Amino acid sequence: PLFWASVTFVLILNEIAKYRGGGADIDSWVIFLNYTLLFGFLDHAATLSVGAWSIGNEMVFYALFPFVFFLGGRWEMRGSFLGAVTLASVGLYVCFAYFFLDDRMGLSDQFDIYTHPLNQLALFMLGCCVGFAVRPASTKHGKIAGGLLVVAGALTFVLYPADGDRIALVTDGARVTLSLSVVAIVLGTYLADPLPRSSIAEVLGFFGRGCYSIYLLHPIVAIPWVWASGKLGLAPVTCYVLAAITTLILSWASFRFVELPMMNHGSALSRFLKKKVS
Repeated sequence: PLFWASVTFVLILNEIAKYRGGGADIDSWVIFLNYTLLFGFLDHAATLSVGAWSIGNEMVFYALFPFVFFLGGRWEMRGSFLGAVTLASVGLYVCFAYFFLDDRMGLSDQFDIYTHPLNQLALFMLGCCVGFAVRPASTKHGKIAGGLLVVAGALTFVLYPADGDRIALVTDGARVTLSLSVVAIVLGTYLADPLPRSSIAEVLGFFGRGCYSIYLLHPIVAIPWVWASGKLGLAPVTCYVLAAITTLILSWASFRFVELPMMNHGSALSRFLKKKVS
């Protein structure tokens, strides 16, 4: 529902822009692909919302996951099958980083290549491997090691030297290093397994529950704040802070009143269908 709302908002803004002499003519096929979330499968570049390409990628991954995991043979064979698919996806990942993307061109000129689902599949599969093969540390030393892994990954991600166009971040060794740093952060957090009632877990839980709505809402929220800042003469930093606060508030409300109820309805429907089948 939130994705539908973001698509609708973009279409309304486009109609307003067209009324004022701007905007663009959006093909009905593109609108159909966005409302059905089929663009990830049929035309990953046919997106309307800012950053929607990532949601399309995720839909492809979620569709692939049951075939990778549940159809990978018996339980004791699934780990090997999952590892084989992950290894193949990593190979594709390296090909995109070193061969398919050209570091002599800007990222904007190759964005359709970068946003292809096969270019991001390895990140999803590596996350699946962490969840499948790793368990939270049961000892104090294991938890400390997990925490150190998070710190090392975060420092690598932030301090890795790169300049010029954004293409420098997603090609060659930079992409491999930055991707491994993200894997280290996920793996370390999983190992450290912060206590549910700890302040760290509360913060991580808040952003974890709100990550989807934060991702979708932040560009939409930025539009009115940028407009208001021009009218009110606000400094860019003030505009960014207000937009960030507004995004966090709306993301909490979205999760609480839209996403959580829909998930509960989906779970209830799943239980109902399972009883029918059994």
